[in-house]
Amino acid sequence: MRENSDEAPQSEGEIHIPSLAEVERELKRMKLILETKGHLIDPHMKAYLLQEILSLLNKVSTSAESSTSQ
Repeated sequence: MRENSDEAPQSEGEIHIPSLAEVERELKRMKLILETKGHLIDPHMKAYLLQEILSLLNKVSTSAESSTSQ
């Protein structure tokens, strides 16, 4: 568990299901890492990973919009 976490502590064996905001934050974090440290991996793999991250971010945004409009 991270130190800066604003999440409630979990009981032993409890599974944490992240909110859409948490998923979006982590995807943006991964995208930033790839953009800044991506020179350390194969360019084709970097392009693939960025494409997948952007696709997931789009799905998360769409899900978040549809859940707030209900």
